[in-house]
Amino acid sequence: MQGIADAGSRLVQEHQASVALDAALIGVAQKAALYKMAGYDSARCFAGVLGDAETHRVLQECLNDEADADRWLTRLAEDLVNVRALAPER
Repeated sequence: MQGIADAGSRLVQEHQASVALDAALIGVAQKAALYKMAGYDSARCFAGVLGDAETHRVLQECLNDEADADRWLTRLAEDLVNVRALAPER
């Protein structure tokens, strides 16, 4: 996770503010979300095997929240940011 955060920091330091930078940062945010989803899913599976229904439920909620965030970032990128990043500058 630290590597993902470092990549985002490098992008901000090395590139001036632009829509292309926004698009790249969305990619970094999605990497972080997917990394967290993998952790929640693994822990959720262990909770299920151990019979801990409450922990399983809470981890499923966390997984659902991260999936919602990933879908929102995808929509933001596809519908707005990536289109603007590819448009010729004026």
